[in-house]
Amino acid sequence: MKYKNVILSFFLIFSVVLLTSCKKDEDNEEPEPSCTDGIQNQGETGVDCGGPCPPCVYNIMTAKIEGFPWSAASLNFQYVPGNFWFEGSTGIIPITKIKIVHKGAYAVGVYNLDNESQYVDESNTIYSCTSGTVEFTLFDETNKIIAGTFSFTASDGTTTVNITEGVFENLQYQLTK
Repeated sequence: MKYKNVILSFFLIFSVVLLTSCKKDEDNEEPEPSCTDGIQNQGETGVDCGGPCPPCVYNIMTAKIEGFPWSAASLNFQYVPGNFWFEGSTGIIPITKIKIVHKGAYAVGVYNLDNESQYVDESNTIYSCTSGTVEFTLFDETNKIIAGTFSFTASDGTTTVNITEGVFENLQYQLTK
């Protein structure tokens, strides 16, 4: 009987030690979902943006050049009173560029382009706009975001190039003084 008491006591002490040594490991807890946790985890449409977080902003500029798809890998902007331009380039050598220059009102609407809007091909030939339009579907001066479409015909004096189905979305810009 004494042997059973020793085993029972040992088992009871072991159980108490085991149960009291177990505690919640706070380091292994999942972080509380937030708009700054670097995880797409709470109905967001992107990582830490969209859904319950601030809207996702993606700078997008695409077009067709003579019917072939073109997409900008990098974008540059300048916004000064009386003159606004944005330029996209492929970023892939040989680089091609499309530059849209707008001198009209800073408001939603359709505007004619002049010869300062350009297409630059892979051999660095500059084709200046001979006719075309840009349409701003969004011109948000508070959040500094624009969106819209463009198309134009450009020439280097010898060859004509058609830029069609141009789209720019959620382009963020800064005011340059």
